[in-house]
Amino acid sequence: MRRFEVDNEQEPLTDEQISKYKDYGKVVSSYERTLINIHKKPLYKNPLAFLALLVFLLILFLVLKSSEHAENSLDQNDRIERNDMPEDR
Repeated sequence: MRRFEVDNEQEPLTDEQISKYKDYGKVVSSYERTLINIHKKPLYKNPLAFLALLVFLLILFLVLKSSEHAENSLDQNDRIERNDMPEDR
């Protein structure tokens, strides 16, 4: 089994280094954001989620309409070809 050495002898941090990372405003704002339950907010009140949903539905609508149009044009072409073919009797 492998043995690891841990170096516990580190230089203590200076007050300048400590104060560099002290940002209580960021901690408080992050905490307040977690208090607000984002998932319970309705989609129509969240503009970004509402816009994403709207774009998704628009793309889905356009894809369905284009597939219907393609099917209709294939059906019309098939009817035209059947009418143009001479009947063998």
